[in-house]
Amino acid sequence: MNVTSFFAGDTLRFEVTLDAYPANAGNTLKYRLARIGGGTPIDLTASAAADKHLVEVLAATTSGWVAGEYSWTSWIENGSDKYTIDQGLVTIKADPRTATTGTDSRSYARRMLAALEAALLQHAQTGTLAASYQINGRSMTFRSAKELRDERDYWAAQVAGEDAGAGITQGRKPFGNKLLVRLG
Repeated sequence: MNVTSFFAGDTLRFEVTLDAYPANAGNTLKYRLARIGGGTPIDLTASAAADKHLVEVLAATTSGWVAGEYSWTSWIENGSDKYTIDQGLVTIKADPRTATTGTDSRSYARRMLAALEAALLQHAQTGTLAASYQINGRSMTFRSAKELRDERDYWAAQVAGEDAGAGITQGRKPFGNKLLVRLG
């Protein structure tokens, strides 16, 4: 799957070329997306487009998909034969066109970073440290302000990675204006 993320409610369309398993030779490409943390899997079957496999899902169908992180597996079927092709992760994002008041569309990393920064701010203002907190049913307990700062730094790096990935998708250079050179 050459898609790393998309919005529920968008049309999903991509082609896959598998030289060893061309679509016009009776090979059918299939995908299964399994939501991390549980839920109903999503099954996709590609159609043949000459020798390529075309995955096409209408917006009306994807609008019913639950936002979240999914692991996916792809395989070829030809008669009773099955061959695993690839696997990976994909993020289905909540449809911003249907968001209601109070919808938090930030990524998990951004929500974690905000919560950790709020805890650090509370500590700086009051001298007390929240020993634990809970977000979306997950809880975290800290023993020291240093652990809280370390966790904040981790999530800040995750957010920076999201931003860099978004920049590449939008055509920006991944390292800004820096020229990276390797000698040797």
